[in-house]
Amino acid sequence: MFILAGMLAFTEEILLMCSVSWSYRETSNSQENTSLFYIIDLTKILPEYVTVGFSAATGMNSGKHTLESWEFSSTLDVKETRKMDAEKIRITVGVTVSMGILIAGVITRFVVLRKQKKMKRNAAETMNLTSINDDLERGA
Repeated sequence: MFILAGMLAFTEEILLMCSVSWSYRETSNSQENTSLFYIIDLTKILPEYVTVGFSAATGMNSGKHTLESWEFSSTLDVKETRKMDAEKIRITVGVTVSMGILIAGVITRFVVLRKQKKMKRNAAETMNLTSINDDLERGA
């Protein structure tokens, strides 16, 4: 069993100081501590919102990994805009769908009127041809 401690600290330059340390409970050397430390500008790598997670492995062997504590703190001022964003999305979707239905209706109406006009014109031409044939048959 081991103890894992981690620290993420933002500085003024929005650099992230990432420090992870761990120690084993059952070890012959009580001074045995292991740690990693890295400074990185995550604004160039990560999106605005991220999820932090943990992973542990023992290679080919099996083992149980227990995270006994976790602490994260930030002084970053984050505005909660989820409700406003959701409302904006609903309005945008509503307007887009409504406009799509309206445009589809106008196009459908245009196609129907055009077909009706074409059918009337074809009927009139058929009637004129029938009339000419009747006149020729009567000998006029």
